[in-house]
Amino acid sequence: MTESALESTKENNVSNKVLTPDWIKAGLEKQKPVFKKPPTLIGDAFIGVHPGVFEVRRPIQHFITGSSYDGTWDVLGFSGYGTYYYPHGAIYQGNFKNGQFHGRGQIIYPMGHQMRGLFKNGKLVEKKFSFPDNLDYSEPWNYCQMPDRRFQIDVSKGLQGPDTEFLTNLQPTVAVPEGCYDTIDGFYAPGVKSVFNYDPEGLATNDPTKHKKNIDTLKRTVRCEESNFIEKHYRTMHLKSLGYRPDLYEHWTTGKFAEMGKQMSDFEWLKDPSGTFESGSSSSQDDLQMHFEFEILKD
Repeated sequence: MTESALESTKENNVSNKVLTPDWIKAGLEKQKPVFKKPPTLIGDAFIGVHPGVFEVRRPIQHFITGSSYDGTWDVLGFSGYGTYYYPHGAIYQGNFKNGQFHGRGQIIYPMGHQMRGLFKNGKLVEKKFSFPDNLDYSEPWNYCQMPDRRFQIDVSKGLQGPDTEFLTNLQPTVAVPEGCYDTIDGFYAPGVKSVFNYDPEGLATNDPTKHKKNIDTLKRTVRCEESNFIEKHYRTMHLKSLGYRPDLYEHWTTGKFAEMGKQMSDFEWLKDPSGTFESGSSSSQDDLQMHFEFEILKD
């Protein structure tokens, strides 16, 4: 074959190859295995496996952001199980994939709060939040509300007798400086609308005069909305008398007529000046029980 004939044959072969977006015609839909042979274990290493498949344990790594990671890696970053340390003190313990939180894990905050949940590609899709005293957050939030107005410490240690009851959930109860409010993380001074840190010596001796309001103990400033909430709900040195609060009392009964009859004198709404409830009649018993149940539901 002459040189000119050879060149002509090459040109014809090139012209016959047509580019097409149809992947099926091009045969690109057929996936070819990366490795023709199954991986073989030789010693502690697999022969015939792409290095990206491996999860390797590495020494703890520190980053310029101030965070650290201690766990397993793959070629894309954090993968498998590990612990991530935030610069502000929070810690994540759990599973990773492609450098992101993925799978079951928990975040532990510096004060002891915990967020346990399920992550998917870095996003929290299921969660359960717990306070340091093991109180779980739930929706709707009914903590310290009727019908159960107990602190978590009352639940765990039981209700105490007179003069020994728990005034606060965090024990021991801190003596608040005069004219200030206890915000747990410090004390709020309404005059300057700021929260200050408690003095360690004052906490140890329970002496409120040791707690000072100055630039060195300043913790944070407070906005108007939070200020109003604190002054309305938070504890001060001198507890105010609430007086008689009928809405804080409940009527506990088994519903038996004999038991309710003993309580008739205690409830204004059970007095019957007309004498409708005649003693001993079955109809009067039914009417009394219906009246009692209606008032309970109404409350």
